[in-house]
Amino acid sequence: MNWIDISLYVVYALMLFALFTAVFFAIANMVKSPKNAKASLIGILAILIIFGLSYVLDGGGVVAKFPEFPASALKQLGASLITFYILFGLSFVAALVSTFRKIFQ
Repeated sequence: MNWIDISLYVVYALMLFALFTAVFFAIANMVKSPKNAKASLIGILAILIIFGLSYVLDGGGVVAKFPEFPASALKQLGASLITFYILFGLSFVAALVSTFRKIFQ
């Protein structure tokens, strides 16, 4: 086992620690303030709905170009890209609306 393998295991351990810490504090914050938890869960649900819509909208055009990859993985990749485009567009519109509200107030 060389130093690269050891370094990868250290990185994996640190990533798992960060993941568990983030999940723990998120759950602790939800228990502490249920009103904020409701808003967070609505946001998570909205993102899942957008991903589901993106999954349905993905035409599977990438599958024909890369037949060596599993079709399900390419479908998820296409859905992820569509989700990114939708969320980026929504954030751009939100930034514009916020800017114009500040200007006209």
